[in-house]
Amino acid sequence: MLPYVDIEGSGEGVTIITGKGSGNANHATVIGAANSEIRMLTIESVGYRWPEPQENYATALSVPYYESQVLQQVTLLASNGLIVTRGIYADGYLHDNGTPDPSDDWFEGSEVYLNSVSINVVYNADIPVGAAPTVRGIHGYRGAFIDVNDSSITTE
Repeated sequence: MLPYVDIEGSGEGVTIITGKGSGNANHATVIGAANSEIRMLTIESVGYRWPEPQENYATALSVPYYESQVLQQVTLLASNGLIVTRGIYADGYLHDNGTPDPSDDWFEGSEVYLNSVSINVVYNADIPVGAAPTVRGIHGYRGAFIDVNDSSITTE
């Protein structure tokens, strides 16, 4: 996405943006941008779909460090990442002042506002893996702010 540009679909389940998972933890089907909004659509990330090789990460939406993203009437679907499967990844940043006192450090993070959003994250247990994968509806990292209003999160 580009800053200050909104994306609006024709409705959840009608307008669907689908992307393949990735070997990169910061990759997502949609990467948000500053002061933008996503409305009335579905975003899906698939980490594994036969016969393609399985990807390590399946993330529907990534919100970069210090960006503000609004979602209204959006469905986020993520499935079958080998290591991590998540609906939203909201990034943050640790400001390390370089002093021995950790109280001199602080976090700044992205802001994500959810209004009437459905997040469904699934890992298919039939897919063989060496270790149990991480499944998260929302992964807020290092000071990310998440405001959830009239929304649902399901993980399986």
